[in-house]
Amino acid sequence: MEVKFRPTTNEEHSMIILGIIIFYVLIVGFVLYLFFLHRITLTPTIISILLFSLIYLPRLLIIKKIIKKDIIKIVE
Repeated sequence: MEVKFRPTTNEEHSMIILGIIIFYVLIVGFVLYLFFLHRITLTPTIISILLFSLIYLPRLLIIKKIIKKDIIKIVE
């Protein structure tokens, strides 16, 4: 049986960068929102933002590779 339709993953670089940044801003913004509602104190706020930034660092490095025009392959 021959496959006539092969979907391709052709994502624009700007959409990848936008998705990475928006997700980071949403998570950090939610932590800051909880801080401003006085649900969490300053120390857990700083720790959670730093922890999420460390976990999210490889995705932020993808932005650096895209800007430098390195080849990124999306494996599905």
